[in-house]
Amino acid sequence: MKRCIMYHYAYDSEIKVMIRLKWGLKKVTLREALEKNYSDAIVKEIVKIRRSWFQDDLLLLSESEEIEGTKKEVQELLKLKKKNKSEKGKSIAVVKRFDAHVMEQLNTVWKTYYDAYIVDVNEGTFYGIEDMDWNDIIDYPINEKSIQIYGTVSCLASILYCLSWYGYEYKTSNENREKFFEKLLKSTEELESGKQETYELDIDQLREELGLEKETENEKKLREENFQKMCEKNDKENRKIFGEDYSSIFKN
Repeated sequence: MKRCIMYHYAYDSEIKVMIRLKWGLKKVTLREALEKNYSDAIVKEIVKIRRSWFQDDLLLLSESEEIEGTKKEVQELLKLKKKNKSEKGKSIAVVKRFDAHVMEQLNTVWKTYYDAYIVDVNEGTFYGIEDMDWNDIIDYPINEKSIQIYGTVSCLASILYCLSWYGYEYKTSNENREKFFEKLLKSTEELESGKQETYELDIDQLREELGLEKETENEKKLREENFQKMCEKNDKENRKIFGEDYSSIFKN
């Protein structure tokens, strides 16, 4: 009898391992990740990670302000009610991104940050989460590859940063997002009616407008090389998260 029980236990364990290998670990939603990882220490780590993405002169808030804002944001997110109907085929993916900064004497410094996207396998598309209603995505699963490769805290740093685009509070975020799109719609209508004009600037004209010296041939060459390298690096990260054939899966 014991041998029989042990056999069934071993067989059952083997099946579970096979299922886990085939389908991956249980998917974790954004809500679950926040519930399991919310603490003062982790919020400080999230803010530290996020602030490392930017130059000091681009940081609009102090570290303490950002910590308090992020705490408020998490609390607001966890207050949101769970929707009765889940949207199958949608998830949140976090992808590492590279950006080239050319310093003095044409030295290139590569900066990294993490971007968050909604992935919709039904529509074959992915897009940024900045303009999403928090309540629409709080119960979306986070891409397992993103968590496995970058870690939960880095993923949360990216997601929370993108969701705070219009403010740290749910109501404020919705109001500010609505105002932004009202202005955008008005500008679009003015362009279509001819009230507003558009004009294009090449890189030399733009530099002149900004009061910068004309780009040298060496600077131009380096800029083009860096752009190519950046595309290659970002494409490599896409393949890590979405798979080698991701370009055939997504329309955009």
